[in-house]
Amino acid sequence: MSEGISFEQAKSQLISERGLKPVPTPKRIIKRGPPEERLSEQFANEAEKPSPSVAEPFKAAAKPEPLSRAELIRRDMEA
Repeated sequence: MSEGISFEQAKSQLISERGLKPVPTPKRIIKRGPPEERLSEQFANEAEKPSPSVAEPFKAAAKPEPLSRAELIRRDMEA
Protein backbone atom coordinates (compact mmCIF):
# COMPACT_ATOMS: atom_id res chain seq x y z
CA MET A 1 0.00 0.00 0.00
CA SER A 2 1.39 3.41 -0.93
CA GLU A 3 1.73 6.35 1.41
CA GLY A 4 -0.56 9.32 1.00
CA ILE A 5 0.59 12.59 -0.47
CA SER A 6 -0.67 16.01 0.51
CA PHE A 7 -1.97 18.61 -1.89
CA GLU A 8 1.01 20.88 -1.21
CA GLN A 9 3.46 18.06 -1.95
CA ALA A 10 1.71 17.20 -5.21
CA LYS A 11 1.57 20.84 -6.22
CA SER A 12 5.25 21.48 -5.51
CA GLN A 13 6.23 18.27 -7.37
CA LEU A 14 4.25 19.30 -10.47
CA ILE A 15 5.77 22.78 -10.41
CA SER A 16 9.28 21.39 -10.15
CA GLU A 17 8.66 18.85 -12.95
CA ARG A 18 7.39 21.52 -15.32
CA GLY A 19 10.12 23.99 -14.38
CA LEU A 20 7.67 26.68 -13.42
CA LYS A 21 8.08 29.28 -10.74
CA PRO A 22 5.57 29.03 -7.90
CA VAL A 23 2.88 31.66 -8.11
CA PRO A 24 2.64 33.72 -4.91
CA THR A 25 -0.80 33.97 -3.40
CA PRO A 26 -2.38 37.38 -3.96
CA LYS A 27 -2.77 39.68 -1.00
CA ARG A 28 -6.27 39.93 0.36
CA ILE A 29 -7.90 43.32 -0.02
CA ILE A 30 -9.78 44.44 3.07
CA LYS A 31 -12.72 46.65 2.21
CA ARG A 32 -13.87 49.09 4.83
CA GLY A 33 -17.09 51.02 4.93
CA PRO A 34 -17.34 54.79 4.93
CA PRO A 35 -16.05 56.46 8.12
CA GLU A 36 -19.54 57.55 9.17
CA GLU A 37 -20.65 53.91 9.30
CA ARG A 38 -17.76 52.75 11.46
CA LEU A 39 -18.58 52.22 15.09
CA SER A 40 -15.09 52.62 16.51
CA GLU A 41 -15.89 55.72 18.62
CA GLN A 42 -19.20 54.30 19.80
CA PHE A 43 -17.54 50.99 20.59
CA ALA A 44 -14.77 52.73 22.52
CA ASN A 45 -17.33 54.68 24.57
CA GLU A 46 -19.29 51.54 25.38
CA ALA A 47 -16.14 49.61 26.22
CA GLU A 48 -15.13 52.25 28.79
CA LYS A 49 -18.37 51.84 30.72
CA PRO A 50 -18.04 49.43 33.61
CA SER A 51 -20.01 46.26 33.09
CA PRO A 52 -22.54 45.37 35.78
CA SER A 53 -21.60 42.63 38.16
CA VAL A 54 -23.02 39.25 37.24
CA ALA A 55 -23.66 38.48 40.91
CA GLU A 56 -25.92 41.49 41.53
CA PRO A 57 -29.19 39.91 40.27
CA PHE A 58 -28.49 36.79 42.32
CA LYS A 59 -27.79 38.81 45.46
CA ALA A 60 -30.99 40.77 44.94
CA ALA A 61 -32.98 37.54 44.53
CA ALA A 62 -31.40 36.00 47.64
CA LYS A 63 -32.26 38.91 49.96
CA PRO A 64 -34.81 37.93 52.56
CA GLU A 65 -38.17 39.58 52.17
CA PRO A 66 -38.87 42.31 54.70
CA LEU A 67 -41.07 41.15 57.55
CA SER A 68 -44.62 42.39 57.65
CA ARG A 69 -45.80 44.65 60.50
CA ALA A 70 -47.87 41.80 61.96
CA GLU A 71 -44.85 39.47 61.96
CA LEU A 72 -42.76 42.09 63.77
CA ILE A 73 -45.45 42.54 66.45
CA ARG A 74 -45.76 38.75 66.88
CA ARG A 75 -41.99 38.40 67.35
CA ASP A 76 -41.95 41.26 69.86
CA MET A 77 -44.74 39.66 71.83
CA GLU A 78 -42.98 36.27 71.89
CA ALA A 79 -39.81 37.90 73.19
